Amino acid sequence: MIVRRLQYWIHRRRRAAALREEIELHVEEKAEELRDAGLSERDAWAQARRLFGNPLIRQEESREIWIARYWSEFWQDLRYGVRTLAAKPGFTLAAVLALVLGIGVNAFFFNVYNSLAWEPWAIRDPQSTVQVLQERHSGRWSGFSWPHFRYLQTNVRSLAGLAADSGINMRVTRGESIWDGEAGAVSGNFFDLLAPGFALGRGFLPATAEVVLSHDAWLTRFGGDPQILGASIELNRRRFQVAGVATPGFNGATINRTDMWVSAEWRDLLLAGEPRLDSDSTCCLSLVGRLNPGVSREAAEAEMSTLHAQYLESVRRPPGRLLLTEPSFLANPTRSSQTRPFFLIVAVASLLILALACANVANLQLARTVARRGEIALRLSLGASHARILRQLIVESLCISAMAGLASLAVSQWLPDWTFRQLAGPQDRLTFQFANDTRVLLFVVLATLIAALLSGLAPAVNAIRGAAAGHLRQGSHSRSSGRMRAMLLGAQVALSTILLAGTALMVRSIDRIRHVDIGLPQEKLLVMSTGFDASGLPPARARALLDSLMERTATLPGVESVSLASRIPFGERCGGSAEDPASHERIPVTMHEVSPNFFETLRVPILLGRGFTAGDSGRATVILSEAAARRFFPAGDAIGQTLSLARPSQVVGVVRDFGTADFGSEHDVYQVVESAGRCNNLLVIRHAGRAAALLAELPKQAYGLDRRFILFAVPYSSVVAKAHHAVDLAAAIAAVLGGLSLLLVCVGIYGVAAYGISQRTRELGIRVALGARPARILAMVLRQNLRTVTIGAGVGILGAMAFGRLLRSLLYGVSPSDPAALALTIATLLLMSTLAVWGPARRAAQIDPAITLRHE
Repeated sequence: MIVRRLQYWIHRRRRAAALREEIELHVEEKAEELRDAGLSERDAWAQARRLFGNPLIRQEESREIWIARYWSEFWQDLRYGVRTLAAKPGFTLAAVLALVLGIGVNAFFFNVYNSLAWEPWAIRDPQSTVQVLQERHSGRWSGFSWPHFRYLQTNVRSLAGLAADSGINMRVTRGESIWDGEAGAVSGNFFDLLAPGFALGRGFLPATAEVVLSHDAWLTRFGGDPQILGASIELNRRRFQVAGVATPGFNGATINRTDMWVSAEWRDLLLAGEPRLDSDSTCCLSLVGRLNPGVSREAAEAEMSTLHAQYLESVRRPPGRLLLTEPSFLANPTRSSQTRPFFLIVAVASLLILALACANVANLQLARTVARRGEIALRLSLGASHARILRQLIVESLCISAMAGLASLAVSQWLPDWTFRQLAGPQDRLTFQFANDTRVLLFVVLATLIAALLSGLAPAVNAIRGAAAGHLRQGSHSRSSGRMRAMLLGAQVALSTILLAGTALMVRSIDRIRHVDIGLPQEKLLVMSTGFDASGLPPARARALLDSLMERTATLPGVESVSLASRIPFGERCGGSAEDPASHERIPVTMHEVSPNFFETLRVPILLGRGFTAGDSGRATVILSEAAARRFFPAGDAIGQTLSLARPSQVVGVVRDFGTADFGSEHDVYQVVESAGRCNNLLVIRHAGRAAALLAELPKQAYGLDRRFILFAVPYSSVVAKAHHAVDLAAAIAAVLGGLSLLLVCVGIYGVAAYGISQRTRELGIRVALGARPARILAMVLRQNLRTVTIGAGVGILGAMAFGRLLRSLLYGVSPSDPAALALTIATLLLMSTLAVWGPARRAAQIDPAITLRHE
């Protein structure tokens, strides 16, 4: 059956011609019989045709044997729909563009989510590859220490291999070229397990100072030199030879852009800092394994969980869970939970945009089917069924949606990558691969079908009802169509109100963040990262250089104070934990190693106790933030108490909370810096208004001491701005979605108003002829159209309040039902709606009754 129908489609023209010839042959044979019976030539042919029946019906009956009648009719409807749409290019273009906005936005965000959640890293055989995670006491899922990895690698049997990767910063030198790069310190089996091959050369050999370059670094940093193999480069003043170049796109088991890879055995020599690789306090190695043939991920996870528990018991650490997941970014439960609210909000907003676009196109379709009611009534009178007419109109909607779907596929292919390049700053080292895979294709097909039904079903049903009621009763049908257009417009306004309210809430939230008092003089502070955590210097030498750099910096003109810190608010965090004295539970805290004059440099007051002194170096003393003091000592007696960190430490002071917009770091614990190598080493410089001169002079002072400094000196305000990048991105997305919704609703309002006036031209002409002034006509048209807008906005406000609760996790200092945001939404919507109606209303007021009545 299937083969026969397929053959029909291939040879349908030849079969149709043969069928016509066969029908003529049957008629001719019958006519010959009748002539033999005594009828004349003319009567014989006439009688033969009457006996045979309608040739077209017989052709249809014969074709049903070769192919189902439904598909034959669908093909006819499709061709007719394409011709009809081609005859109205203006309508077709407007409808396709509206649906491209709706489907394209959804395809764009789905492609982004697909790449993060389901698209595996560019590694060899990702289907049998798993990433291994362990749950920390803070509830976060992260990596492992090197001894922990070695224990799992040695004892696991369900995996064919287990590899480790740890990112480290590098100062790369080749000849006169010096640049800062990101390297991966990996286990020896890393490339054997993950790499699909090499563009040049091979992986590194054991106990050999060799490096493998990424393909991107080879092209951008080394000019794609094919003679790079065997060349010498310096990494943190250590000489390495280039052993190979990875294949294009290979980045290991991470989305952080990696410039090169070295064997983990060289990690301690390159960093020359504490803790060493063989220490159990190192963190956090990313582990990736490959399943043995026939072993499920669940079975491998059960075995590794047992080994994980045995190792934790051997090092006297609390028990914890272990997880094996797919090799993708959002497979990490911590990342997934952090991004889930954002993607949920974006998904809801994107679906609202799609519904708004479908309502817009439905209004266009409704106006068009009203104009075609005569054609539909004629087809019904000739015997066409309601189902056939409905199918014809739905097929036309499907053609429009299909064109929009194809355009949306192109949008989802190039727009995510282009957007990421525009939004990513020079400090962002993330790599994403966006591609239209099978999931994206199926999603676009599904969105296209849904758009075709949402935008075409209601207008088609309305058109058939109107035509069935009788072509002569056009007034009743026009009123019915007008009510439906008003309902669709009200739905558009309601949906747009929800999206605009979300945009207003995000803008208000960003404004609050921008103007919050963080308790620090941003304009008077500079921050310089020294990079000693990746300098390759021994800790004692690094600390001596830091002291010398601080002394030199303090003598520069305009410098009022210089202090050292491992972290500052809005900078990269240095995590830790403290034991709750009441529950003995380990609580996540943000650790700061600071020099004694840190609080004086930042002008942050000590509320209780005292600040640090030079005598606190080497002693177990800490200062707590107000929030940390309330958390660990709610009775208010923090001074003199003992807080268990890495070791028991005495609380000597409580400092005022500052950096209050630095989300997630309320529990701050400060201790005197003892080494150079823990987290980042930052110089915090308070100056008297000579920022530009200092930013130019600081590198000279540092490089005069040692060329291994990896400097990054910026105003503190830029550090704060970088920390706000995520909320800025969320606000930008909200603004784009809100702007699209406003554009669609304004186009819909304009279209409904213009069409309504074209239908009422005779009425308006009579009103003018009877003495109605243009201002009165203008006010009437505005009032009638804005009434629908007002009702839709009122319904939308209720939805906006519910949507605001969904946005709660992204808002700062703003209520989900913030009156100012809702008022701004209504004012914007009414203003833009008035502008959209103004043009058609002015044309209505300028109607010449003489010309109108003459045409009538």
